[in-house]
Amino acid sequence: MADNRTEGLGACALFACMNEEYVENVVGSVLASLGRASPEAKRSFSAELDKLNLRVPGFRNASVALRSNPQRLKDPVQRGLVRSDGLAAAALKIWAESHEELRQIVQDRIEDVGPYIGVSAERANSSGNSLGGHWETTPWERERDRFAAFHDDYDEDDIALMMCYVSGKLPGMADSEREAGPASEAIEELPDILKLLALCAVDLEQLPVSAPEWESAIPEFAERIAQTVSAKEEERNRAATLDSFIADIASDFSPELAYLESDTSSWSAAELSDGQSVPKALAICEELRSALAEYRTARESPPAETRSQNRERRNKIDQLEDRALNLLDNITRLMSGEPIPDDDPPPKSDHARTRERPEPAPPVSDAPPKPDAGRLARENDSLKSENVNLKRENQTLIAERDELRSENEILERDKKHLRSDIEDVKRESRAELNKARDESDRWRIAYESERDKPRLTVDEARSGAVSVDEAVEFATQLFPDRLLVKPNSKSQVEDNPFEKPEDVWLALEWLATTYHDAKAGIASVPDFDRSIREACGWQYKSDQHETTRNKYRDWYTVKANNKTYWLLEHIGAGASKDARHTIRVAFDWDKDEKLVVVGYIGQHQRTDAT
Repeated sequence: MADNRTEGLGACALFACMNEEYVENVVGSVLASLGRASPEAKRSFSAELDKLNLRVPGFRNASVALRSNPQRLKDPVQRGLVRSDGLAAAALKIWAESHEELRQIVQDRIEDVGPYIGVSAERANSSGNSLGGHWETTPWERERDRFAAFHDDYDEDDIALMMCYVSGKLPGMADSEREAGPASEAIEELPDILKLLALCAVDLEQLPVSAPEWESAIPEFAERIAQTVSAKEEERNRAATLDSFIADIASDFSPELAYLESDTSSWSAAELSDGQSVPKALAICEELRSALAEYRTARESPPAETRSQNRERRNKIDQLEDRALNLLDNITRLMSGEPIPDDDPPPKSDHARTRERPEPAPPVSDAPPKPDAGRLARENDSLKSENVNLKRENQTLIAERDELRSENEILERDKKHLRSDIEDVKRESRAELNKARDESDRWRIAYESERDKPRLTVDEARSGAVSVDEAVEFATQLFPDRLLVKPNSKSQVEDNPFEKPEDVWLALEWLATTYHDAKAGIASVPDFDRSIREACGWQYKSDQHETTRNKYRDWYTVKANNKTYWLLEHIGAGASKDARHTIRVAFDWDKDEKLVVVGYIGQHQRTDAT
């Protein structure tokens, strides 16, 4: 892309900024892509050619040449691009359609950083023939160099042209626009806090390098901002962990929660009044999960053989029920902002309240009781009736006893047969045991032989990895206390076609050494992206859109060590859809275990674009 400026803001002004050789390449690409262009783009291009009434030797008009031999239009179209905004806009549309993957990459980036540098990706969807102004010089050069560094498989001029197409702006800023302040309109549209930070960034760029504030005040402020960002990120991670914990409890113990008439659908980290309540809620949820598991086991246990043992079983169930209800009540209070009582007794279950209801005391009278003939007669009739019932129950019990004796005789016969079967099983088991012992001896000998072999070294792994899964295996063997590789269900490790497995080994070695030591506080690595590039030529990305990671949760999480890890950081190479040349390794840092948890290895993690 040439560096000269132009005051015109029509679409043809964009081609006036390019050197002739590159314009010729763009025209050739447009004409070659006509067969694959959308009907709308082709109609627009053809209509603009007719408006210009271009002369093409050997053809009646440009439209005929376009249908029969488009390449004959190369020179006329190249001349028309710098004088017709309509033709320039139509050609840009076809060119962008033929570079769809590059367009998506540039558009994603501009959507991320555009509000802070005064550009947007809306111009790419506009059908107008005009441009929307200029980029500032510094952001333009920074973003152009960044695209070129991260996507070295694209031509730098193509990247620069796509930046202009997507944003609808030319590189550099006119002097009249510079007086109004950098990205002033975009800054005014930001929320107050971001507006303040954006204006501070502008002031810092204009602050002379000799200013004393660069010595301590500004670095201290930047460090404080970084600490605040880190603290907020930890709060978000804890909130996500709590929401995941609540969802697991609701899913794993839905029968118990339904029986206890407890609804957890309104529970979430967002309901808590402050960040300090999240750890407390997590602690109560962990205790609740344990209580519900114990409660389920007690409820599913079979009735005891004796009345006293069964009473103990019921008492235990009631106690566990009271404990679970108390914990459920505490979490509900926490979610609604109510204080959790320190010494109030736990809510009693219906069974416990029934047990503890006092019997009504008999009325006290000083006078001696008087005999009541009618009452005595009624009690006598009741006792006679009860005696009849008892005799009937006794006869039933005698019949059940005789039936049980008969069943016992049958069981005795079955027991004799079982003893015979047991002896047969014992003989077979002894044979199987001897066979297993022989097998164990063979495995022991093989293990000892393998153990005595020379161990794998870093140098051997660096030169010996011939596939992605072998590189992963080497890294797992050599860094067991630094690297935990647990690929999730969306990963592809075995039979991964990536053609540079030695680079995968170098990247995993970088995670287990340079990245690990930096996160553990052993070493200082100010720029992970630069560090990984020097190690193996890959690039590093520290985060992913919150909307994307929540929408495609299976791609951005992995469960290991009874934890859920968010795979928001990744390193990788390539940007195409060809798995032979493109790979991503996504990971998280477990600060408690001091481990790098690698949860995704594959081509691209899912986004709306992919």
